[in-house]
Amino acid sequence: MSKALVVGSVVKLNSGSPDMEVTLVSSDYGDATVKWVDGNGLLVSAVFPVACVRLAKSTTRSSVIVNGRDFTSYNSAASYIESSERLLGIKRSSATISKEISRFVRSSRDSYSMYGKYDIKKVGTV
Repeated sequence: MSKALVVGSVVKLNSGSPDMEVTLVSSDYGDATVKWVDGNGLLVSAVFPVACVRLAKSTTRSSVIVNGRDFTSYNSAASYIESSERLLGIKRSSATISKEISRFVRSSRDSYSMYGKYDIKKVGTV
């Protein structure tokens, strides 16, 4: 990998995979624990050797902060919101959430409340 993995990085398997968010990096074993939403809408977690993953292109997008947590892409923030909503029994579309976050970032507002639960801020705003 050309760039270091950090918690919140969005990665793909070198062999191809959906976007996955890094939740833990083990320097002792050279592994990365990742999570993603599968085709059935279930949140999945797995551990892969760091050598088997690469940063996804979506990590080049601007980052946002959701409820105080920094996300490296709109997609990873959307995945977090979607999985949080699913735990509450509410079905949301990650793609729609990502588009809403993108619209907010392009706007002149400094913060945005999504669904009355998620305080979203642009990186660099207090």
